[in-house]
Amino acid sequence: MTEHHPLKRFLTATRNLWDRAGTPRHIRETFLSIIKCGTILLGANVYASSTQCKLVYFTCKSRFCPSCGHRATKAWQEELEAILPDIPFVDLTFTMPAELWPILQDNRDLLHCIPTAGANAIETWAQLKYGVRLFIVIVQQTFGGFLDFAPICTLWSQQEVCEKLHIVGSNNLFLTKAN
Repeated sequence: MTEHHPLKRFLTATRNLWDRAGTPRHIRETFLSIIKCGTILLGANVYASSTQCKLVYFTCKSRFCPSCGHRATKAWQEELEAILPDIPFVDLTFTMPAELWPILQDNRDLLHCIPTAGANAIETWAQLKYGVRLFIVIVQQTFGGFLDFAPICTLWSQQEVCEKLHIVGSNNLFLTKAN
C-alpha cells in the first residue's frame, strides 16, 4: 500500500529515526497511523452479496495524513465558504516570537487562547476608535513549511473596513463562494 504514497514510504524508511523514546508520543502515534491508513492494520469492513465480496479498509482520520487530511481540509473549506459573505477580505498574519515557541509548545492551552485574544483586541480597537464592527475569521497554524513548530495566526477581515482603518494586510484575499 505504501508504493503509491510518498509520505508512507518516507515514514516507513525513516522509522528508526522517529519511532524511539526521544520523539513525543503523539508524533509517533500520528506517524504510525499514517503508515497504517487504508491497510488491514487498522481493520476493515467486509461488504458481501451472493455474487460479490468487497473489503473496505479503515482510514486513520488524522488531519496530518495526506489522504484523510485532504478530505478534512476540503470539508473545512466548504463549511467556511458556506458561512463567509461574498466580499473581498484582507489577510493579516501574525507570527509568534521565536522566544515564545517553547512555552507555547509545552502549554497548548495558551496556544489556543492567543488567536482569540488577538482577534478580540483588534475588534475592540476598531469598535472603540472608529465605531465599526469587524468580521474576523481566525486560521491558526502551528507548523511551518519545514514541519517545525512555528505558530502563526491568520485573521481574515473584510477589505473595505480594513482599508478605512488603514489596516494593510500582507495580501488581498478574495474569498468568493463557489457557484
